[in-house]
Amino acid sequence: MEKHLQEYARWQAQHLPEELAAELAAIRGDESEIYDRFCRTMHFGTSGLRGRMGVGTNRINAIMLGKVTRAISRYLTARYEAPAMVIGHDTRHNSREYAVGIAKVFAQCGVSSCLFAEPTPVPVVSFAVRHLRLNGGIMITASHNTKEYNGYKVYDHYGNQIDDCKAALIEQYMEAEPTFPKGAEKDLTAGAKTGTISFLGEDIKEAYLAALQRETLWWTDDPAHCREALGELRVCYTPLNGCGRDYVLTALDNIGVRQILRVARQDAPNGDFPTCPSPNPEYPETFAEALRTAGGSIGGEGLMQLASAGDGGQGEQQCENHVPHQTAQTASVQGGQAAGALPDLLLATDPDSDRLGVMVLHAGRYQHLSGNEVGEILFDYVCRVHAAGIRGRQLGDGQVMMKSIVSSPLTEDIAKHYGVRIKNVFTGFKNIAAAIEQLGQSGERERFLFGFEESLGYLYGDYTRDKDGIMAAQLICLAAAEARAQGLTLVDRLQSIYETYGYLAGKSFSVYYQDEKGRGKMQRIMERLFADGLKPDGFRVKKELCYRKPPLYCADLADQARIIVRPSGTEPKLKTYIFCRGEAAQEAQDAAAEIAQRMQNKWKDEGLYE
Repeated sequence: MEKHLQEYARWQAQHLPEELAAELAAIRGDESEIYDRFCRTMHFGTSGLRGRMGVGTNRINAIMLGKVTRAISRYLTARYEAPAMVIGHDTRHNSREYAVGIAKVFAQCGVSSCLFAEPTPVPVVSFAVRHLRLNGGIMITASHNTKEYNGYKVYDHYGNQIDDCKAALIEQYMEAEPTFPKGAEKDLTAGAKTGTISFLGEDIKEAYLAALQRETLWWTDDPAHCREALGELRVCYTPLNGCGRDYVLTALDNIGVRQILRVARQDAPNGDFPTCPSPNPEYPETFAEALRTAGGSIGGEGLMQLASAGDGGQGEQQCENHVPHQTAQTASVQGGQAAGALPDLLLATDPDSDRLGVMVLHAGRYQHLSGNEVGEILFDYVCRVHAAGIRGRQLGDGQVMMKSIVSSPLTEDIAKHYGVRIKNVFTGFKNIAAAIEQLGQSGERERFLFGFEESLGYLYGDYTRDKDGIMAAQLICLAAAEARAQGLTLVDRLQSIYETYGYLAGKSFSVYYQDEKGRGKMQRIMERLFADGLKPDGFRVKKELCYRKPPLYCADLADQARIIVRPSGTEPKLKTYIFCRGEAAQEAQDAAAEIAQRMQNKWKDEGLYE
């Protein structure tokens, strides 16, 4: 009998929770479904464990989370006499129940837990580990994925998501840990004392917001002047039914943003994400409800219309063999004479509030900024303020900006202009956090200046060790208010950056598979790239970089273009990134579009999609 069928039969013989037992019975005889659920045990990826909820070893469920929690308990009790962890959760279905269940398993294994009583943003969990000086943390979240997903992020005692070495050690404990342990769970860790479970109060939230306020990067030496300009800024904000609302609203109020329009249908926690089934602010269509709200603020439902190019506003779909069309980056304003009353910014944090998406009102239209464009704007702002020495900030020798390899190469030009070093790391903010900690271990933590990933992840400051959408919302408002006081928008600021450093166009697309069979196809594609590169496809390759763990292929072309291909570390998805430079914006955009089409044709030829 094949392994996945053996595992399925083993689960059938267990006494499972009612909903899992019903699901197991429902797939009886469905070979494809059984294979997808039991072909593998979920492994740590770019950001912990993540997958669809349901029955099986390749799903997120209470059984598998109990197994990994027991493995982590063994890891902790082997290193600490009385280990203690922070546990947070987002607003997704089952997140609260998973968090409480994990705390109980920890307690039975001799590990104490400090449990957040309410849904809590990712950066706050990382902050709490550091603030309380505990041995690590767990965050139950699936970030920006659809409602069917959930996940399990693990933090070490630094407040960093665990690196690959720690993940590998924990997975060794997982392999040795039975999925269905015999006997009482309290006997799982021989000789261990029972851990305690306590609940965190508002003081952690207040401490986090106070730390964030201390990091406020005013653009002049007169905060009162900055607050006055921020008071004129108009913002429309949505937490996408996640856990960022109270944190973002307080953080913006603390710096003087008073005109905040809230998106009513996305304001309260709701794991169904009813008005935004794919709550990822990387995509313009995620802002559809915010656009309607912004239009409604000046009268007339539907004043704002989101434009899309050929995909019905659906963006990146979670379906077999699908490559999304490029969506338009702007939304039109109708009834132009009222445009002066519209919000200057539309902001969205994803459900666990570690990412920030931005749309900017410019020349009567809302323009959606990519993660790279926001990163370029924020990094430029940080460098300018530090270079000016505002309120004691300095741009000292050897300061470092850290970014993922797949993020904007234009920031390297900005860094060079200001004498800032660039450190490129693999995808996953855990790698940026690890690089920050390396600076700290050599007594140079103050040299960390800024960190970002193209997937809307940003960090400024030393208070947390994960990307922070709340901090980013505050920082983008500061940059926008500074520009507004000068009669400019952030689009103008971006144009100024391009005029200084050259035009850069970036495009990305993904091939997404719903089942595990897609992983084999992606592995074969990566092996071909490692062996042959892109030269056989007619690209003029100047330099190639091949990384096998984690797998990533990067090619610099002779015409100032860069192509990067990598499998996602959390989902069965192959991602392609394209960067092109040009003397003018249109030249760079046309070059990127042409390469994107060629790469899509290549994936068709390789049989990735039809």
